[in-house]
Amino acid sequence: MKCTKQLAKMAVVLGVMTMTPMSLAADDSWTRKTDMPTARFGLSTSVVDGWIYAIGGGVLRGVMVRNVQAYDSATDSWVAKASMPADTCFHSTSAVDGKIYAIGGWTPGGRGIDQVVEYDPATDTWRTRAEMPTPRKFLSTSAVNGKIYAIGGSEFTPALGTVEEYDPATNTWTTKTDMPTPRILMSTSVVDGIIYAIGGAQYEHFEDSTVEAYDPATDTWTTKASMPTARAFFSTSVLNGKIYAIGGCLGNYDVLTSNTVEVFDPVTNTWAVTDDLPTPRAALATSAVNGRIYAIGGDLGDPVVFNRPSSRVEELTVTPPELPFIYWLEVAANLPGSFGSQWVTDLVLFNEALEPATVSLVLHAEDGQHTAPASVVAGAQGVFENVVGGSLQYQGKGPLEVRSTLSLRAAARTYNLASEGTFGQGFTLHTADQGLAAGDTAWLLELRQEQDRFRTNLAVANTGDSDASVRIQLMATDGSEIHTYTLELEPGELIQDLEPFAERAGRPDLGWGLAKAEVITGSGVLVSASVVDSRTNDATTVPMQR
Repeated sequence: MKCTKQLAKMAVVLGVMTMTPMSLAADDSWTRKTDMPTARFGLSTSVVDGWIYAIGGGVLRGVMVRNVQAYDSATDSWVAKASMPADTCFHSTSAVDGKIYAIGGWTPGGRGIDQVVEYDPATDTWRTRAEMPTPRKFLSTSAVNGKIYAIGGSEFTPALGTVEEYDPATNTWTTKTDMPTPRILMSTSVVDGIIYAIGGAQYEHFEDSTVEAYDPATDTWTTKASMPTARAFFSTSVLNGKIYAIGGCLGNYDVLTSNTVEVFDPVTNTWAVTDDLPTPRAALATSAVNGRIYAIGGDLGDPVVFNRPSSRVEELTVTPPELPFIYWLEVAANLPGSFGSQWVTDLVLFNEALEPATVSLVLHAEDGQHTAPASVVAGAQGVFENVVGGSLQYQGKGPLEVRSTLSLRAAARTYNLASEGTFGQGFTLHTADQGLAAGDTAWLLELRQEQDRFRTNLAVANTGDSDASVRIQLMATDGSEIHTYTLELEPGELIQDLEPFAERAGRPDLGWGLAKAEVITGSGVLVSASVVDSRTNDATTVPMQR
């Protein structure tokens, strides 16, 4: 009994050449962290508010637990939480809107189950939800745009390609297009709204390297570059827009656990290798938090026997790419507005270069920063529909910062999502040095405030590194001042001033008007206005004129 590693090697046989996957930065490294209190395999992990929740699993073959323990990476400590309703292992979990959904799994009876239970970390409680249409164990789930996709697995035999979509908002299931290659024990991860189903097994053997990508928007599958090392019982996590495939078991039943770590780049459709997992493990779980990946639990021995459950936690630190190009959108939104409106923001990034751009999206919201990786292929336009609710998985608003390895052209539109909505308002993203600094003045023209007809909102964002003070002067069309006030903004803060002519100046039926913005202190201040037709909720952007 020994561990093996099936990495591709450079070879030329009868004129056919096989290439070794390239290596990543040598600065990537693993660190041992505090052990999980309950040693187990076949568990699943999900992240909510920076905490990793380790849910269920097995302690011996056929012996399962319902334990839930939460890991705080900031303090490297574990806290016990309310147990699952039933003992379960080889299930899958996904988080949506701050709640975790545990789906399917393997009970002591040995068959797959249709159980769906919801965990609320805020209240530390569980409740049962609508059953999955197809009972399954050894499945994988991923969340995109507020919906969870349950993929593959098996009730008993054979392996399934089944894809079913769960909507937590309505507690309903919908059948989707099958995965082309039926599999169990694969792992799925999401990059830029696309789900990648990687590796796994087809019951006849534990050796599959297939990678297939699912687009929920079109309900279609695409074949991608195969994983260099065929394996099952492994786990994947996303960091910096790349998918890390970690551990598992290699080959057939006679092959034991693996410490292989390979990295998939969806932009280039290529694989690379990075530092081995220090402790070879199968049936482990992984999660990414604060720029690091945590490999948790698993089994140390033969994945057929499952008699050596592990409590080990190991942290992978990945050297992030340099992101020297920074662009700002003064306000991006995903939230309800006045008169029954629902406002969302689409982001468009165009990469003129001959190489792909690695991107980080950062929303500076009231409750802190929300970050998501992204990428744009060479010579192409990347479109991020509802970037706040989609890529960033957040409901709210704030200045949006786009960081990139390459120079980009960037624009956005914010519009009303309702059926009667229109194309909305367009924005050009700015660099921080294009913003206003102390002593600078900008004008906003063509503003309107007419009760039940038109309303004007102002947006003031501070993209600088220090506090900013901005004086706003509201004027009538004859140039007379009707109200002056000052806004104080911290770095990265947005103030969306709703209907200041009505609310601050007491002029709900002003008609046409204008505004002057003067920066008293600070730099990198962006100012704009939205004039909204209250009858249609159609909005027009009024950019600042310096």
